[in-house]
Amino acid sequence: LILAFDGVIASTAQTHAKLAIQAALRTWPHLKENPNINIEENNNNNDWLVNKMMALSHLHMPSDMGYERVLLARMLLEEQKLDEQRSVGKRGKYASKFHPSSEPQTTDAASSKSIRHSRSNNVGSRPLTVGEISVNWSDGACLLDTLSVRYHVNRSNPLPIIRNCLQDIIATASSSFSDDGNNDKNNENDNDILYDAVHVNVNAQIAQELSQCASEVFIVLPHKCYLDSAVRLLSKNVNANLRVGTSASLLQRSSRRGTSKRDDDADVVDNAATFVDDITQRYPNGRIDLSLPTIQIVYPELEETKGDAVESLVRSVVDCENVFCVGDYSMLCNVKDRMVGADSWSPTFGGTKVNIDSDKSIMLSLLLPTWADNISDQNCVDAEMDPYLRAIDSFDFQELLSVKYSTSSGVIR
Repeated sequence: LILAFDGVIASTAQTHAKLAIQAALRTWPHLKENPNINIEENNNNNDWLVNKMMALSHLHMPSDMGYERVLLARMLLEEQKLDEQRSVGKRGKYASKFHPSSEPQTTDAASSKSIRHSRSNNVGSRPLTVGEISVNWSDGACLLDTLSVRYHVNRSNPLPIIRNCLQDIIATASSSFSDDGNNDKNNENDNDILYDAVHVNVNAQIAQELSQCASEVFIVLPHKCYLDSAVRLLSKNVNANLRVGTSASLLQRSSRRGTSKRDDDADVVDNAATFVDDITQRYPNGRIDLSLPTIQIVYPELEETKGDAVESLVRSVVDCENVFCVGDYSMLCNVKDRMVGADSWSPTFGGTKVNIDSDKSIMLSLLLPTWADNISDQNCVDAEMDPYLRAIDSFDFQELLSVKYSTSSGVIR
């Protein structure tokens, strides 16, 4: 089982939305003057922006950390400013969720007069809707490409600057929590939006099933900077041993894996000990118990995408005939493009037979989690129409976690 951390294991759409907003405010400080964002306190007047970001969480973000979300956050703020407060405070089903709930607090009478004057003279401007952005993000108007050029930083490519900004925010947020997960107020800066970087909701039912899973499980992170928070969450919510590594290191491990039961157990102990030295000593809930299942947390190497990592994991399979990939639509399409070729067999309900090398093939199933908060209804429809993809609900996924499969050597896993 190869599972994406985002959406499948934990609900992270709100986290990524708030990180993107915070990074946008740091990258372009002038956005703090936008009347539709409140930086003084984390109040409900910012909910419209988070809601709209979450509704667009299914958009394809080519980079491993989703730097493009930061461009999206700036665009939404500037689009809302074009509206000149016409949609503020509306109670409709759409407007009440995706537009500010109250007028900006202006202490300057001249500013209030200016807003009213520009509102009366700027007729016809409105923000792009969620649907319009979704349709034109990668196709149509190609908003992603346009924003990458338009939102430069001193005539430079903004993505490297955004990347450093996001990494700094996540590192600061993660270090501001004690080992028991409580916020260390002595390290507090900016506002509470920062600390949602390590506060995500793990699906409790799926966490329970993972604790009893009979199959080999890999959980793929989008980037290494999320490692600390993922380990903290999983060690607290999942009753299992944890290993940490890149896809390349796990590929080397699988090539050295012993064939005897004793060798395999020794491999578990060696990897677990390495994990303790590097990670677990900072987490009191970390555990090593050979009676428990082992979950391997994987993050992409430098210059490697999540798709690269998943492909490496699929190719690292040694003695398992069935591989299930569960993740967002973009990740599954990426894996399909990489793994399913002209020499692959026609898909069946049990997956697609994929040739790994000249003498080995596997049954590869690409499953779209309908419960994930980074999946849209259109993604589910597209998956059902794609012969190589299949949508799966949380009940069927829990059943999948409890199933044991035979390996090529006849061993039940």
